[in-house]
Amino acid sequence: RRVPMLINLMLAIWCSSPETAMAQDVQPNRTDSQKAGRLTERTSPVGDDEMVVYKTVGDVEIKAWVKLPQGRGPFPVMIYIHGGGWLSAMAQGRPSSFSRMSAHMARLGIAGVQIFYRGKQTVTINETAADVMDAVEWVRKNAAKYNFDLTRLGLAGSSAGGHLAALVGQWTPDCVCVVSIAGPCDIPLLMAEWMDRHKGEADRHDPRTARHFGSPEYWGDENNIRKHSPAHQLRALPPKTLLVQGSEDTTVPYEYAEQFLKQLRAKGGEAELKLFKGAPHRFHDIPTSPFYEPSMKAVEAFL
Repeated sequence: RRVPMLINLMLAIWCSSPETAMAQDVQPNRTDSQKAGRLTERTSPVGDDEMVVYKTVGDVEIKAWVKLPQGRGPFPVMIYIHGGGWLSAMAQGRPSSFSRMSAHMARLGIAGVQIFYRGKQTVTINETAADVMDAVEWVRKNAAKYNFDLTRLGLAGSSAGGHLAALVGQWTPDCVCVVSIAGPCDIPLLMAEWMDRHKGEADRHDPRTARHFGSPEYWGDENNIRKHSPAHQLRALPPKTLLVQGSEDTTVPYEYAEQFLKQLRAKGGEAELKLFKGAPHRFHDIPTSPFYEPSMKAVEAFL
């Protein structure tokens, strides 16, 4: 049964007609959510991840983990980008926020590349974005080795990683799809709203603002902020995009996703918003969350 499933999946990923429905509220099925992991348990196994160094800066090795499906391919490939307020997770040893999704999608025939990047501890947003761009270039250069199908290349990320996926998706002509989970896609607007909410108490130099976004040095001037904001970098025809949001997200309120959805569609892009009623900012990688399995299913259906 896996062969027809994979054929249908690939057709759904790359050949589906434009989405015309408005944003959908999704209520979690709490009976299903108690069976966390069921999606992966009923599918066939895949191999272990292979660790690679996709970029070296001085004596710093920036790593990625490659998860391949069974079979010979060629495989559609997704690049997965972790969140965490633009903090680098390299000290953790390996990224974890997309481990389950990468494994699940590999069981369905989609290769995954989970990446690290340098973050606001040591570099600016320019270098962070450049690391993601270089990860895309590594995938291109190693397509023959891993049998990646570069006509079916996508990016996915959560929170800050969702921002980076949406941004680099606009900069990458051969990116055909983006999944942004609770990703802030209009940084100038979100910053302005944050500081307005804390009027008289916080500005870009306030430690609370730095914890939320990064220091002024990380983002640079207003022009640089817009340059690194997906809503201000939309290409002529944006890649097919899925926005996944929780209605109770106080870090990146869902209204920002609704606005980005409209901007994508105004450019002629195929875009969809899955709004999970009652969900907070983070839920896609927490198996005990009632929103874990529904969000996994939403990404699977989109891909």
